[in-house]
Amino acid sequence: MSDVELYYFSGRGLAEIARILLTVADIQYKEVNLKTRDDYVNLLPDLLFQQLPLVRIDGMNLVQSGAIARYISGKAKLLGDSAAEAARIDMLYEGTRDFLKFFLFCGLEPGDKLAEIKEKAFPRYLPAFNKVLVESSSGYLVGSRMSLADLGLFEVLLATVDYFTDEPINEYPKLKAFYETMRTNEKIAKYISSVRKPKNDATLMETVRQVFTHVKI
Repeated sequence: MSDVELYYFSGRGLAEIARILLTVADIQYKEVNLKTRDDYVNLLPDLLFQQLPLVRIDGMNLVQSGAIARYISGKAKLLGDSAAEAARIDMLYEGTRDFLKFFLFCGLEPGDKLAEIKEKAFPRYLPAFNKVLVESSSGYLVGSRMSLADLGLFEVLLATVDYFTDEPINEYPKLKAFYETMRTNEKIAKYISSVRKPKNDATLMETVRQVFTHVKI
């Protein structure tokens, strides 16, 4: 049995980057999907800020998705080869998180989220990341090999294809080539085929409501 455990809902949300990283890093883990209010209440002693996801790893109870992602990335050598590379990886990764926020509540909240993504997110982020790739000689965002920034961007591109097909990406040749390179990576292909959670739906929304309704925090 694995000593690493991931606690979240059976949805992508803020835990999907941890699933990607754990798979790419070849770290075996057990996933525990919360389904009831009691599941959450029982975890509260280990939730420093009363938030999910939670990853138990190396004797720690790690919360905050960014801290989780960086810790796993450090173990997997996905943070670059110098302080300068690490800083640039961090900068670009944070950009992918801003991009991802547009997708987090698709299917969970009223309103035309897809129109907002098309009108606000795509014009801001797709050309920016394509520009970084144009300036790269390796096909990756930073340095000569895959990093946390690449995996963060790929997560958002997968969501883009889910909701819009690959049409928005096709307008940017370097971004399209990057997407295809990442998609065909053996470990990432494993993540896509057997780990990745489905899009948000009514069942997930109801589960989230059940878990958080009437919880006194």
